[in-house]
Amino acid sequence: MRLKEDLNKIVDTGEHNVILNSRANDFSSVSPEVKAFLEYVRENKVSNEFTKDLDREVKKIKSSTEVRDSFMTWEEKLAEERYYAGKEAEEKGMEKGMEKGKREMVVNAIKNQKKLGNSRQDIINSVADFLSIDKEEVAKYYDEEMLVK
Repeated sequence: MRLKEDLNKIVDTGEHNVILNSRANDFSSVSPEVKAFLEYVRENKVSNEFTKDLDREVKKIKSSTEVRDSFMTWEEKLAEERYYAGKEAEEKGMEKGMEKGKREMVVNAIKNQKKLGNSRQDIINSVADFLSIDKEEVAKYYDEEMLVK
C-alpha cells in the first residue's frame, strides 16, 4: 500500500493481497489446490474436497432467501452507484467538452481580430459583444493566448 499523497511512502498494514487469474490457460506453475480453486471460480468445476465444500457453501448461501435478498439488494445498490457515477462522469465530460469548445471559439475570434490589427481592448470588446460573454473572460483568454506567443 502507498500513500496517495506521496507514492514513495509505503504503508505496512499487515495485509497480503493475492491476485489470481482464473482465465489463465496454463496452471502448471500453481499447486493442484490453487488450480482446482481457479477452475471452480471459472467453470464451477468441483474437483477436490475443498471445492466440494466451497460449492456446498455457495449453494447453501444461494438457497437462503434472506442472504439472496440481501445480495440482490447489494447488487442493485452497486448497479445504482455505477449508473450514477457514469452519469456524473458523462456530465463532467460534457462540461469539459463545452468549455474547450467555447475556449477554441473565443481564441479563434481573438486571432481573427488580431490579424485585422485591432488593439487588445477593441478585440476584447468586439469578441465579448459578438459572442455575448463576459469581457473579463475574453481578456483572460486573450492574455493566455497572446502573451504566451
